[in-house]
Order: sequence, then C-alpha cells, then structure tokens
Amino acid sequence: QRQFLAQHEQIEVEVPQDFDISPKSYLLSVPADYKEFLAEQQRSPSNLWICKPLNENNAKGIRILQSTTNVPNRKGVLNSYIISDYIDNPHLINGYKYDFRIFVLVTSFNPLKVYIYNEAFIRICSEKYSNDRETLNNKCTHITNNSINWKNRHTNEINWDLSQYREECTKQGISFE
Repeated sequence: QRQFLAQHEQIEVEVPQDFDISPKSYLLSVPADYKEFLAEQQRSPSNLWICKPLNENNAKGIRILQSTTNVPNRKGVLNSYIISDYIDNPHLINGYKYDFRIFVLVTSFNPLKVYIYNEAFIRICSEKYSNDRETLNNKCTHITNNSINWKNRHTNEINWDLSQYREECTKQGISFE
C-alpha cells in the first residue's frame, strides 16, 4: 500500500492539476505519515477524517472521525489503517452521496498502457446526505458501500449506470464531457 501511495504522490507532483480532487491520505503504519497526520489535524482541528482498515471489505471498520482521539489505537490496529481528509461537501445526486466504480486494465507500466472500460457503475447512499456532525455514525448517509445500503429500505436505487448519471448531470446543467 505504501508503494501505491508513493507512486500516487509522485504523479500528483508531476501533474497537480489532475489531482486537485484527491484528498490527502496517510498510512498510519508509516511513522512520517502518522506524524504528518497529527500535525495536519492540529492545523485544522475542525476537519473531518475518514479512517479505513486496510484489510477489510464490505465497509467493515470504516469510521468518520472528528479528532485524533478517535483514531483506533489498540495494539496492532493502528498499523492497519489509512486515514484521509473527509470531503464533507461532496457533489450529490438528488441529495444523496455517491461514488464511481470505473474498471481499468493495466497491461504495461513501461510504456504505460491502460484500457478504461466505457461503462461504470455509480453507488449511491440510501439516506440523504447531511454534514451535520450528529449524522457521522450513520453509515447509510456517508458510506456508499452496497453491503450497508442494501439493508436500508429507504430507497430502491442505490446503483446507477453511467447513462443514468449522464442524464442526471444534464438535468443539473452539468457538462458530462
């Protein structure tokens, strides 16, 4: 994971205009990252953070944190988390938070050869988004993972395809291209 983050940071330095949407992330098992995270939290004490375990799936263990005092720190646990700035003003679809799943195939790194599948799917939270601090524990508001949102019957539409997303962008007056 550290190698991936290092490559990501190098690309971010080379083409910063393409990475202004990527929140800063810290791998807590790396002492320099942990120290940098603590310093950033002190500089911006009102920031929210999303803390994700590295070796889990189905949104297990994901938490939205308001301070470093809530960072999991049991023996051995700190080493298995990545923490990132939480984007608390995301673009919404009809008031719901969402994310993209875009499929790519990398067949070569040197030279770089990447194929991007022309379809994607969009995962949508099942409860309307709120950045009110009282809602931070409501995973159906903040986490787009299907394993969480399928259980919530507030909505039937938690997945869209790219054509549905394009239609919504058009309705909102947003150029998709």
